[in-house]
Amino acid sequence: MQRGLILCQGASLTSEDLGLPETCPPQTISTSGVDSIPAIRDLGKQVEQQYVLDVLKQFNGNKTLTAEKLGITPRALRYRLSSMRQAGLCR
Repeated sequence: MQRGLILCQGASLTSEDLGLPETCPPQTISTSGVDSIPAIRDLGKQVEQQYVLDVLKQFNGNKTLTAEKLGITPRALRYRLSSMRQAGLCR
């Protein structure tokens, strides 16, 4: 986040500033008003969830390889995916 804020050009922080791939949905965060900035834990969680989905897609849904690539156990991956399903972020 700090790197993104430093590299940000203009009044908006984009996914490009954070070094995220273009497959992420475009999100712009205004840096001009404190009320419009989401909590860092919320934004971090969104980025983490998108990354998990991107890696899962890269391995064609193979959860064992995805967990290995993410550096977590398959059980931890199942827990994260379950939480994401409950939040309506994936099927």
